[in-house]
Amino acid sequence: MNCTVYEQKCSSYCSSDSICRPGQRGLIKNPDNPLCICSLDYFGPSCHIRNEACKSDPCGLNGTCHLTNDPTGEKPIVCQCSKQFYGDRCQDEKVPVAIDVNMTLAPCVSVVQFYDGSQFSRSTLGLRHQMITTGLPLTIRYYHDQEKAPFLSLLKTYEGFSDPQYYVLYVQWYSAIINVTSTPRLCPNAISLLPRGKLFAF
Repeated sequence: MNCTVYEQKCSSYCSSDSICRPGQRGLIKNPDNPLCICSLDYFGPSCHIRNEACKSDPCGLNGTCHLTNDPTGEKPIVCQCSKQFYGDRCQDEKVPVAIDVNMTLAPCVSVVQFYDGSQFSRSTLGLRHQMITTGLPLTIRYYHDQEKAPFLSLLKTYEGFSDPQYYVLYVQWYSAIINVTSTPRLCPNAISLLPRGKLFAF
C-alpha cells in the first residue's frame, strides 16, 4: 500500500479529534468527502458536534459519566459508580458489612464468604460474595445492595496443602447493617466428629 499520498480534505473537512478515511467515501451520503470516524464525545458527518450528555454531571459525586455512542439515543451515557454506590445514576448507597477479626492465626491464604439462607430451610445456602486475601484479614469490609445483609459469614484459612480450617465470623438474621468484632469460632469437619472406624451410608 502506498501511504505517500495525503488527502487534503482530511484536514479541511474532518475534525482534528477524528480519524479520516478518504478511501471509504462510498459509506457516506456525499462521496466527495472522506469518512470521518468520531471519538465518543463527538458526532456528525465531520465530527465537529460535541456530545455534551455528560456536561450536566448526571452521575453526581458518586460516579463517573461515560458516553456510550448509542445510535438509538436511548442510553447516551453510562455511569461507572464508586465502590459504595449503585443505580443507573449512582444514586443508591450500598450498605456496609464491617467485621473486625480478633484472632492470631497466620495462614497463607484466607477466603471470606458471605451466604444467604432461610430460617425455614437451614440446609439451603447461597453464596452471595467472597473475597480472597493473603494472610489473615483483620478488617473486612463488604458493601451490598440488597435489603438484608448476608446472614452468615465464614472464614476459610489455608496453610500449605492441608485441608482448610473453617471459622464462623457471624450469624445474624434480618440485619441490613452489620458491624461486629468477631472472635471466629472453629467449625470442625463433620467427618472428624464421627467415631473412628465407623462408616455411615446415607
